[in-house]
Amino acid sequence: MTKSLWRELFIPLFVIFAVSIILHWWLGWDGFFINLSTEVIGIVVTIGYVDYILKKYEKKEWQIPHSRVIKRLQYFVNRSINDCLYSLQYSYDFSEWVKTIRDFSGFSQDDFSTKFHSELLSVVKIKLKKDAVVTISNFDNEKWEHFVKHIESIHDSAEAFLLSFGDKLTPEQYTLVLDIQDTAESVLIMRETIYKNILSPLKVAAETPENIEIVKVMTRHYDEDIVSRLSTLTEMLEKLFKIAA
Repeated sequence: MTKSLWRELFIPLFVIFAVSIILHWWLGWDGFFINLSTEVIGIVVTIGYVDYILKKYEKKEWQIPHSRVIKRLQYFVNRSINDCLYSLQYSYDFSEWVKTIRDFSGFSQDDFSTKFHSELLSVVKIKLKKDAVVTISNFDNEKWEHFVKHIESIHDSAEAFLLSFGDKLTPEQYTLVLDIQDTAESVLIMRETIYKNILSPLKVAAETPENIEIVKVMTRHYDEDIVSRLSTLTEMLEKLFKIAA
């Protein structure tokens, strides 16, 4: 029950109830005041019950169906899978996807999307194992900006999803989305602190072959670290994908 309901209705009724009891003790009046106090109790109970029912109904009316939340979760996962691929400079080769698309042509839109993004998830995992380190090692500033844009997209989408639907998720779902956001943020922090503020200046300052080699080793280490974090992120997306499918 709201504070305003207590203040504007229940407190005055309680005062009437208390006064009625006192007057009954003092005056009697054939039980008039005791009957009045009983009526007040009935009114309070009735109003409280009606208030409870109305609030329960209102909450039910505004409650988002679980299926709608799962659908939004699917959108988040699918978009994040695409962002992972695009961050690594992946481009669709239609000739490679013709058979897959043909095989899925009889599916409904939702089933097609699920099957298609399942295939994309496999592509991400293969790329991360196969040549992601080499891809990142060849990034210039423009490609780094492209990479950051897509990782930021994953981070921001996770944050927006949690703000909108966090209270509708199971603990497992909530934790996975939060872990995905945290992992994306850790990658962004690495890019900002390690690459821009440390490795880039070192590359410029490294004049001797020995120092150049040290910078190369350091860069390789952090390239592998980023790929490892992206692999972890992909594993979490895969878990969430299976939950939402």
